[in-house]
Amino acid sequence: MSSDHAPPLIPFSSQGAKLALIVGLAAAVVSACCCLGAGLAAITWGHDLYRAALDRLPTAGLNQPVRDERTSFTVHALRCGILTIDGYLASQSATGQFCVVELSASNLGTRRVTISDAAQRAVLASGRVCTADTMAGVLANGERPVFPTELRPGRSVTGLIVFDIPHDAEIRRLELHESPSSGGVRVTPR
Repeated sequence: MSSDHAPPLIPFSSQGAKLALIVGLAAAVVSACCCLGAGLAAITWGHDLYRAALDRLPTAGLNQPVRDERTSFTVHALRCGILTIDGYLASQSATGQFCVVELSASNLGTRRVTISDAAQRAVLASGRVCTADTMAGVLANGERPVFPTELRPGRSVTGLIVFDIPHDAEIRRLELHESPSSGGVRVTPR
């Protein structure tokens, strides 16, 4: 092969390369500043927006029904200070203390809903949020597994949800959800 057939070389311009480098760096700096600003805004205002959203959640006390989307929740009892949950074939010890919530969920809608203990939260007096202990919940509900459960329209379920919280902690409120993505409701058990 002869070099006569090679495409002609485009002359390299150091001025053009410098300009491209400067424009690229400027774009990167502007982009980084925008990302940093958005991150700082989220950190600064995000907590306040979250708290404001929580303040607008429907709230109920014990034995008062409260609705999240198509599901009505009623918390009947909250018992804490339990150290062991005994089941039919096994038992489980708390790392701190178990708090057992007895609640009913009713489907008020026209489609099926799945209620899961994984979507429920306990908020402690310290502000810490705890998720349900599914295995302890299975043991607490005995031979009839309750959560997760699929409810047809007009149907209800009553069962126990268990939280494992520190020994010295206290549950300030429960945040109950039809699904992990629903708005949720608050129940103040005391």
